[in-house]
Amino acid sequence: LGIEEDIRMNLYDCKILLIDDNKELTSMICGILKKNGFDTVYTAGDCSSGMEVFLREQPQLVILDIMLPDGDGFTLFRR
Repeated sequence: LGIEEDIRMNLYDCKILLIDDNKELTSMICGILKKNGFDTVYTAGDCSSGMEVFLREQPQLVILDIMLPDGDGFTLFRR
């Protein structure tokens, strides 16, 4: 494999965590990610469950909403 193919394979193998309380938006973003080759997408609807998933799965990328039911994304990001 060439370097470009190797980078692409590693990119699509990454774990993604999406933390957002809007179920419709979460579903849409997950669909877009999966349609484009990102198969490992975890979701959470609030800060506490997002932190649980983060600690358990150790994702390489987190997509984080700012306003969540039990806190804000800025504070969660700093944790």
